Amino acid sequence: MSLGQPIDRMEWTYEMRRQMQEILPSVFLGPYGAAKDKEALTAKGVTHVLTVRSTLERRLDPKFPDELKYHIVEVPEGPTENLILYFTECNKCIQQALAEGGKILVHCNAGLSRSAAVVCAYVMESLWIPYTDAIQHVQCRRCCIHISEALLNQLREFEAIYQNRTAAPFRDGWDGKKRAHERDDDGDMVME
Repeated sequence: MSLGQPIDRMEWTYEMRRQMQEILPSVFLGPYGAAKDKEALTAKGVTHVLTVRSTLERRLDPKFPDELKYHIVEVPEGPTENLILYFTECNKCIQQALAEGGKILVHCNAGLSRSAAVVCAYVMESLWIPYTDAIQHVQCRRCCIHISEALLNQLREFEAIYQNRTAAPFRDGWDGKKRAHERDDDGDMVME
């Protein structure tokens, strides 16, 4: 899989924070402003939009519901913001858009923290890389991301979760089923 080109930090301009950047092929990250920019959405071929908003940001609503497919994830605002609960849902949404041959924009209000964390979680799981590498990958393509400390901790936790979820059941040929125990003629378990 081609991972797309990182942006040379010397080429990054302050104005680029208002645009979307391609993080992986067909997966874009940006601010709400990019989700309202019909011309840019069309130019990039975006077909799906994943909105990650707090309960206080209901104004981040779909602008082109007749033309694009939208999925909204609403996360309660506050110090206990628990985005990790939504990483799997968001990853499935991104995978579905790509499976349909589409391109997806993931955004929050500014495209700096919440949506960046969601895209990092997707990059981690899809490329099977540690959270630190995922953050670096995303930041090399959208230089302005600034993921909060709380969300960094949640990405760290998610790394262990997705690795265990996808690797453990089939390690060393184990199929997830309990072993049948032999029994003697009286029905007692045979000890080896």
